[in-house]
Amino acid sequence: MPRAEVLDLFQDADVVLYTGGTSLVEHYPLEEKFAHIEVALTARRPLVLGTQSLGPFQRPAHQEQVRRVTARASAVLLRDDRSLGNLGQIGADVSRAKVLPDIVFALADPRPQRPVTQRPRVAVSARAWNHFSGTSAAAGQASYVDALRGAVTWLVRERQAEVVFLSTCQGIDEYWIDDSHTASMIAAGLPEDVRQGVTVERGHRSPAELQDAYASFDVVLATRMHAAILSLNAGTPVVAVAYEFKTTELFRGLGLEELSHDIETVSAAGLTASLDHVLSHQGAVREVVAGKVVAWRREARELGLLVVSARRKRADS
Repeated sequence: MPRAEVLDLFQDADVVLYTGGTSLVEHYPLEEKFAHIEVALTARRPLVLGTQSLGPFQRPAHQEQVRRVTARASAVLLRDDRSLGNLGQIGADVSRAKVLPDIVFALADPRPQRPVTQRPRVAVSARAWNHFSGTSAAAGQASYVDALRGAVTWLVRERQAEVVFLSTCQGIDEYWIDDSHTASMIAAGLPEDVRQGVTVERGHRSPAELQDAYASFDVVLATRMHAAILSLNAGTPVVAVAYEFKTTELFRGLGLEELSHDIETVSAAGLTASLDHVLSHQGAVREVVAGKVVAWRREARELGLLVVSARRKRADS
C-alpha cells in the first residue's frame, strides 16, 4: 500500500496498534516495518507496540530506529524478559515497557483431559526454517526433519499413536509459506509402516478452530509458537521445537523448560524422551498448563486496557 494511503488510514485512527508477534528481529527485513511505524508517528497518533518478542539489534541503524520508536510510543508491550533486555542493551527507553503474555492467551479455555485410551492422539506442527547459526540452512533443516521423523516413528511404533500434522500457517494461497508442504515432505520420508498411522491436514483453520482441534489431542509436538499457544490454551500439553528465543522464554514462563528443544540441536532421542514423559504423566502436566494459561488469560487482556488508555490520553491532550 502506498505511504500516502497508509498515512490517510492512520490519520483516521484513534490509536495505532503495531501487533508484531515476532516482527522486529533481524532475521527478517525491517525497513518497511520501521517505515510503517514512522508513518504512525508522523500522523501524531498514539502508537502501542502490541505484545511481541523483539531483538537483539546488532545493526546501528536498527538500534537508532528502535530507540526512536520506544521513546515516542505510548506503550511498549513485550512477551518476555529477554526482549526487555534486548531494549536495555541498546539504551532504548523502557519507561513505558511492560512484559505481558502473548495476546492469543486471551483465548485460553483449558479443557478436561481426554479419556485415556490405548492409542494416543498426537498433533505435529512443522515448518521450514533457514536461519541456522551453527550450520548451513540445508544441513540444519535436514537435521530438524530427521528429529521429527524419528519422534513420529517412535510414537507410531512404540506408542501406537495416531499422528496428525496440523499447523497454523497452511491452506492460504496468498500467504508466503504453507507448513503442510513441509509436513508432506516429512511424512513422505517415513517408513511405510509408520506412514499408515500418519495424516497430513492441508486446509486452513481459524485460530478458534485450531484451538478446538488441538483440544482433541493428548500432546502436540509444536514448532510454530502459536500452534503451541493454541494447544496450551486448550489445556493440551506441548513438546516444542524452539526456532527463536520466544519459544524458549514461553516454556521458561510455564516452568516446563525441559519440554522445549532448540532447533539447532534438536534430536529424535530428546523429543521422544519429552513425549514419553508427557504421555506418561498427562494429569500432572495438564494441571501445570491449565493453572498457568488461566492466569495468563487475565494478563493478556490487559493489552486492550492499555489501548483504551492511549486513546483517552490523546482525547485529553
